[in-house]
Amino acid sequence: LDVSEADIALYSRLIARNCYFLTHSSLKIRVSSCEGLLSGFKFLAYCSLREDLKDEQNVIQNSILRQVADSWPSVKARLTTISEDILRANDSCASVAILLNAVPQTQNSQRDSEDTATKVVFLANLIGLVATLCECSGDFMADRFRNDVWPVMGRQLQYLIQKGLMKSAPVREMKSSLVLPDSKSGPEQSTSPRWSDSERQLALSILQCLNRVFLQEECGKALEVILPTAGSMLLPLLDVELEFQVGALTMDCLKSMLQIDCDVLWRPLLELSGGISPCPLRIHPDDSKCHVGPISSLDTRTNDEKKGPSELSDKGSHLLATRCQELLDYVDTLPEQSVA
Repeated sequence: LDVSEADIALYSRLIARNCYFLTHSSLKIRVSSCEGLLSGFKFLAYCSLREDLKDEQNVIQNSILRQVADSWPSVKARLTTISEDILRANDSCASVAILLNAVPQTQNSQRDSEDTATKVVFLANLIGLVATLCECSGDFMADRFRNDVWPVMGRQLQYLIQKGLMKSAPVREMKSSLVLPDSKSGPEQSTSPRWSDSERQLALSILQCLNRVFLQEECGKALEVILPTAGSMLLPLLDVELEFQVGALTMDCLKSMLQIDCDVLWRPLLELSGGISPCPLRIHPDDSKCHVGPISSLDTRTNDEKKGPSELSDKGSHLLATRCQELLDYVDTLPEQSVA
C-alpha cells in the first residue's frame, strides 16, 4: 500500500468532517460518523507502524496527535451529553416502570425506548473510539481519559452493576472499602446481568476500552492513579456466572491493571478469595495490652469467614473466589516490579 502525505492530509480532512457530523440531529448519522472517525484513526495508526514508512513516521505521528487534539472537543462533548441523556432516560424509565406494566405501551414509549437503545450503541462506539485514540497517541490522551472519560465510564458501570448484579454472601459481608453495588435482597448465588442487548454491548465496550488503554504501556502507566477505583468497580463483575464474555473480559482487564501495579488490588483479591489469615497479635479490649498466642485461639472471625473457597460454594461465591485466586496466581507469575 503506497501512502503519501497527500493521503494523510485527505484522511485528516475526513476526520474533521466526521467530527462535524457528531452533532447531527439524527442518531444514526452520529453513529456512522463515529465509525468513520474510528476508520480514519485506525488508518493513521496503521501507517505509523509500517516499517517501510520510517521516513514519514514523524509526519504521521504529528498528524495523529494534531487530529486527536482537534477532534477531542467534539468527542468529549458528545461523550458527556449522550451519557447524561442515557442516565436520565434510565431514571425516568425506572420511575414509571409500574405504570408501563399496568397499561399497554404507546408508540411514543416504544420510540423512546428505541432512541435510548440507539444512544447506548452510540456511546459504546464513542468509548471504542476513545480506546483507539489512546492506542494511537500514548500518554498524550492520559489526562483527557482521566478527567473526561473515566467519570463517564464510572457512572455507566455503576448503573449497569446496580441494575444487573446481586452480590453473593461473602462479598456482602466483607468489611472493606471496595466500591460495590448495594443489594438488599436476592438469592445467595452468582447471577446473570439483567441487561438489554444494547446495555450488554456497552458493558463489553467499556471493558474492552479499559483493557486496551491499560495494555498501552505509556498511557496505562500514566493512568496508574485510577487503578484502585477502577479495579474495585470491576470486582463485582467477577461474580457473573452466565455471561461468560463479561467475566472473561473482566479477568483480562484486571490482569492488565495488575501488570501496572499489582499492589493496589492484592489485598481485595486475597480477601475475596478467602485467603487472609487472622493476625497472631491482638489488643485486648480491657487492658489494651498486646497478647501473643496461637492463631486458632485469637481467631474472631465468623464461621462463614473461616470457610475456604470450596466451603463457600454452597452460597454461590465459589466462582468469585476461584477467579480471585486465579488472579492471585497470575500475580505470582509477573516479574518483580520496581518500587516507585
